[in-house]
Amino acid sequence: MDAKTLIETINDAGDYQARSYSGRGMYGETCVGVVLENRSSEGEFYADVVSTLVDDEAWDTLREFCDLMRKTSSDSMGLGIILYWKRVKWPEGVKTGRYYDDLERALENFDRKNALRLSDRIHDAEADGYEVTDEEDTLWAKLTDRLESNEETE
Repeated sequence: MDAKTLIETINDAGDYQARSYSGRGMYGETCVGVVLENRSSEGEFYADVVSTLVDDEAWDTLREFCDLMRKTSSDSMGLGIILYWKRVKWPEGVKTGRYYDDLERALENFDRKNALRLSDRIHDAEADGYEVTDEEDTLWAKLTDRLESNEETE
């Protein structure tokens, strides 16, 4: 299964967000992954993906996904886990995260009030268990720096 198909499959299966991940022994290489709340939600994730593919009658994709399930790796992330597929490299140019586009826009069209609102939304999402992606974290740090430097000039 190619990366773009896997990303689309994960994102279409419910409240899941594919993300790039660099796991143990990957030496900075990134692959496709998905963060889950806990180990017991792994079965639910697989069931959601399979159910979605069956509903869509995407039989070839379903077969490829079932083959891929046998090659799943996982790491603990505090309270949650990440499932990832080392052989499915994250495609160049594809950015991840629920807030990535919003963060990018906030930096391009900086407005202090909107930036603070966005930052609060991301904090609330984290409190509800959302895992900020590496790409989002980088942009969020830039936005925070901009907010702090803007605060100093006021």
